[in-house]
Amino acid sequence: MKRILAGLISLSVLATGHEAEAASCKINVSYNKQFYKIEGLPIANKQYGMAKSYHPGANKTMIRSYQKMRAAALKKGIVLDVVGTPGAYGYRSYAVQKQLYNDYINLYGFSYASKISAKPGTSEHQLGLAMDIRDGTNYGTLNTAFEYTAASKFIRENGQRYGFIVRYLKGKEAITGFMYEPWHIRYVGVTHATRIKKDNITLEEYLGIAGRRKLSAGQYQVNGALCKYKR
Repeated sequence: MKRILAGLISLSVLATGHEAEAASCKINVSYNKQFYKIEGLPIANKQYGMAKSYHPGANKTMIRSYQKMRAAALKKGIVLDVVGTPGAYGYRSYAVQKQLYNDYINLYGFSYASKISAKPGTSEHQLGLAMDIRDGTNYGTLNTAFEYTAASKFIRENGQRYGFIVRYLKGKEAITGFMYEPWHIRYVGVTHATRIKKDNITLEEYLGIAGRRKLSAGQYQVNGALCKYKR
């Protein structure tokens, strides 16, 4: 009996070890003196910033994907318009973000401003891979009421097919550092977006950097949802 129990315990330990190993993997962090990439994905958040001089404009692949998504939505009578300067597709320079951030500080104070706006140099809008979306009626523009629009529902259900995720999820504020923003979408490509949508997680959780200090360029062992797909 003791041998049987010992064998069962050994099998349990091996199984547990295998599961832990499956959830862990090495990721590559790179920095080109302009912005960071983790596993090839450009990253911008409160820890990973960009150079003031980085002015890429809106990513062309993102623009094409948005146009396809917008066309698909229009066939259903749903309008997905981009908030901001016409033709910019959500892009904001460092200088524009700085002005916006300072305006929010003057209006609401530093603490609240930091929950609703990114410090200059850390905004996905400067990265050129994010857009704020509104529906054709302008209902809920840049506020959480947008969640109840047909536009928001379409994005939640179909955005991943075009490579987009809702970046700042409800209930994940402690991870992203920002309030819930159903209107803010980020382009990560169809493969990554499909995985992130399936697991209902943030980009930080996917990459395994949630709750970790900033990682400089190099290779690191992490626990993240991405690891499930690197086996």
